[in-house]
Amino acid sequence: MTWDKSWEKVYKKRGWGEYPNEELIKFIARNFYSVSNRSKIKILELGCGPGPNMWYLAREKFEVHGIDGSITAIKKCIKKLNKEVKNWKGNIQVGDIIKIPYPDNYFDAVVDLEAVTHNSFEDSIKIYSESHRVLKTQGKIFSRTFANGTWGESTGKKLGKYSWSVNAGPMKNHCNFVRFTTKGQIKILFKKFIKIDVEKISFSLKNQKYKINEWLIYAQKSK
Repeated sequence: MTWDKSWEKVYKKRGWGEYPNEELIKFIARNFYSVSNRSKIKILELGCGPGPNMWYLAREKFEVHGIDGSITAIKKCIKKLNKEVKNWKGNIQVGDIIKIPYPDNYFDAVVDLEAVTHNSFEDSIKIYSESHRVLKTQGKIFSRTFANGTWGESTGKKLGKYSWSVNAGPMKNHCNFVRFTTKGQIKILFKKFIKIDVEKISFSLKNQKYKINEWLIYAQKSK
């Protein structure tokens, strides 16, 4: 994993990431709200940060698992869950998402909210492959990732395939490594999955001067 130490600085200085991702809520609602016993549904978040998504999932009674490379973020996440979600079930740990520390066929869902986008193209293939491995048969993955054409792309120093140390855009003060995905690369990144559905969301900043593009990728592990 291309872990950038600047994230540790971000988590130490800011109360960043207080609320769950809206697209994650929609994904969970579509696929798991109808389950009668949610405590049996195991969900893993890659790069969980200080835990806004973990907090939401735990409150909804799912079994939550989170991995992040930042010790500060993990401490904040556990503290938040212990304080606000009584008897939450799961495990939050410091780790590397390129080698997920769980057995095969373990999770019902894996979610990535702009964590994998901070890894090289080659490592990202490995991370999605690892996600496939730890998913149960017919398990689902949801990934939200920066798309090409986003403000910051091609700025700063080029660090690898489709990746830059950005000096502009929304990630300028957060992480020095960002990979921007083209639509054609999605099939390569998710080559082990089936039923790959792709949506795109875009919005503008600075009075419509700059554009942010993000892929919403939904896929399933084969039968």
